[in-house]
Amino acid sequence: MLISRALALPLVLSLAHVTSGCAALEPPPPPPPQQLKLQVVGEPGEPIADVPFLLDNKEIGRTNGEGVASFAVDGEDGRPFTLSVACPSGTVSSSRALELVLRRMDRAPTYDFHCVSTERSIVVAIRTEGATDVPVKYLGREIARTDAEGYALVHLVPKASEVVHLTLDTSSDPKHAMLRPIDPQVAVGANDDGAFTINQKFVTERRAVRAAPKPHVPVAVFEKR
Repeated sequence: MLISRALALPLVLSLAHVTSGCAALEPPPPPPPQQLKLQVVGEPGEPIADVPFLLDNKEIGRTNGEGVASFAVDGEDGRPFTLSVACPSGTVSSSRALELVLRRMDRAPTYDFHCVSTERSIVVAIRTEGATDVPVKYLGREIARTDAEGYALVHLVPKASEVVHLTLDTSSDPKHAMLRPIDPQVAVGANDDGAFTINQKFVTERRAVRAAPKPHVPVAVFEKR
């Protein structure tokens, strides 16, 4: 069938209008992924390499030699997601998984994670004033004794945040039987590495000396007549 030139132009315009109308009905393309970064450091602020990181509880990569990782998150603005790291053995993350909301930004935001040791290294200097050779016990076991001048130095590696209870044992040796207080306990918090000083004063209780009983002298009784 032949179409005259007079009808061809309206037909082309009509087809173009239909095509543009169909294009308008198509959904807009998804937004580009948002680039993000994270950094993992240990103690004292040293970067940690090869740390797995998780997006919505799924591992998606590991940190590089500088403790840094770059990654992308897809989705619409407002989409919630979680970000966490799996710290190396012997350490734990100082924070829980981050609960975030996706927002488009020109620059990639950086999220910091800290992997802290599950143990602490502490040194405790102990002085027992008024007593010497006093056993120092930790968890029921003797770990040191004060010297001839009443000093002892102990090194402990407790769990982080543990409260260390040390007992100065005065009840196991008869020569300390009169020391007061009896078996005092001292507590040290292990929130941070460091050195602590404890000064415990003892006094020696004197034994009570009973006076000797007076001798019994019979008393003569006379009857009146």
